[in-house]
Amino acid sequence: MCHYTDRKNKPDQRTFRCQVCGFEAHADYNASVNLSRRVGDRPLHAGKDRRAIKAVLMQRHEAWQQQQGQEHTSPVKRRERGTSSAAASS
Repeated sequence: MCHYTDRKNKPDQRTFRCQVCGFEAHADYNASVNLSRRVGDRPLHAGKDRRAIKAVLMQRHEAWQQQQGQEHTSPVKRRERGTSSAAASS
């Protein structure tokens, strides 16, 4: 998990697709996994507002990038659904 948070990670109501690592899941399932992993997460619970929580998550994302050797990577490029790889390359 890369910890990247962005509204663009949720292109529609039911899909979660990370713009950085490409992880994709049903949005409700992804939310439930995130909530269960965050129970007892003291740094997140210490956050007084959304901005503080986002800062903690971005620090974790930056640490993940360094660990993966992906510092300052651009978002994953995804094909549109329903297009073949041959059509996408032409």
